[in-house]
Amino acid sequence: MFNSIMDFTKVRKVDCLKNYPNADIVKDTWINHIQKHNNETIYDFKALIYPETNNNNFTFNKYDSVQSFYKSITKNIIFTNDTEKIKEENPEIMLLKNKEKYEIKMNLTFNQELSENRANKTIKDNTPKKNILFLYIDSLSRPHFFRKMKYLSQFLTKFNSNKTSSYESFQFMKYQSFKNDYYNNGIQTIFYEKMPKMKQSKYTYSHLLTLLKNKGYITAQSANYCFKEFIPVQKEYNYFQKTLLDEYDYENIAMFCDPFFMKEMDNPSIKKCLYGKNSFEYVLEYGYQFWTKYPKNQKFLRLSFFEGNEKTGEVIKYLDYYLYQFLDDLYQKKYLKNSIIFIFSGQGNSYNDLFNSIFDRNYDYYIEKYLGTFFMLIDKKRLKLNETDLINIRNNQQNLVTAYDIHETLKNIVENKIYNDIKEVNEKNINEENILGKSLFGYIYPFERNCKKYLQINRDICRCYDN
Repeated sequence: MFNSIMDFTKVRKVDCLKNYPNADIVKDTWINHIQKHNNETIYDFKALIYPETNNNNFTFNKYDSVQSFYKSITKNIIFTNDTEKIKEENPEIMLLKNKEKYEIKMNLTFNQELSENRANKTIKDNTPKKNILFLYIDSLSRPHFFRKMKYLSQFLTKFNSNKTSSYESFQFMKYQSFKNDYYNNGIQTIFYEKMPKMKQSKYTYSHLLTLLKNKGYITAQSANYCFKEFIPVQKEYNYFQKTLLDEYDYENIAMFCDPFFMKEMDNPSIKKCLYGKNSFEYVLEYGYQFWTKYPKNQKFLRLSFFEGNEKTGEVIKYLDYYLYQFLDDLYQKKYLKNSIIFIFSGQGNSYNDLFNSIFDRNYDYYIEKYLGTFFMLIDKKRLKLNETDLINIRNNQQNLVTAYDIHETLKNIVENKIYNDIKEVNEKNINEENILGKSLFGYIYPFERNCKKYLQINRDICRCYDN
């Protein structure tokens, strides 16, 4: 009923290209910003170089809040009028003055040594190499995905149960997300795991990045969010002090700590612009450059978007066409060969108070709050997966699945064990070990799955009915 009525972006005629700030406004804003946060004085600059954050200086558990990370980024920005200085720094991302405007310039450099070192770590057997593209959308229920993501849903639908195409898409109807205030929520559960008990080790948990690198993957991430992870670190300090953290080989975060982007946070129900473009366009451009510059290596790329995390449910639709175009371009140019793509949300529609009825707890938005979006798109032909191999994952589309299953699926792809999962014996239906997660390429006994199995799913958020 309210579809598009509360589209404040349209009502206020927000056009990122037309709302482009001129050079004087950009310069004055930055001069005041640096004076306020760094107590330094700058007068003019031809280029602003954002710091690279994939190093120990910016490890996210060193910060107690997004604000402290934001200040650290500001202190490490380089301002220069020297063209030689720009060449010397060879920045991945900078803000460069071009006549009457400042423009974001992005240039990822291919690293030959990195490419060769990771290629030497790649598993040498008869199974094909695998690329993993992980597209994270912060808050988007499965029904709302079909309401607002028309282009992307049509792109995936054409691969649905496609027996002739090289690719096939899978839609997990009963994906249940977790409480977002629990330390082991969806994000952590996917990318973190318990380490084996070792003497004299101060770490209890580890990040999957370490495993990815050890198995020969080159890794990258970008997100239109001013932080490296999407969690309240101050609430989970003890957890991350016990976690062995690793860094992505490429990372694009710092540009989204720009004051022109941060001020948009005051208007979350309006799409966010940055120097003449939608903020998510930079995320996609960075991802595209990374993905296409390493065609011969195994790659892991995480791109994250936060347009769904607002009350009206309208801003997410502006991401739709660009995300579709990104995937379709990779597909048409054959860059998705040997790839497994995850399209995943951390939760459903998080702000249900605007649309929900106080008299009916079964109203759509209440139900959708914890029913997230989860799709996979697989190049089954080049990964040598036949019809028999895909029986389990097709059946699992109708099973209750959680972030634990996504974690196990990612891990088994990286460890090259998906073929073992496919061949496992199905006769033993009952999961005697009560394992929380299982690879979606493996057999999951449906009646073993219910909300009582997980600490993160209490009675209020459970969307599963036990029979």
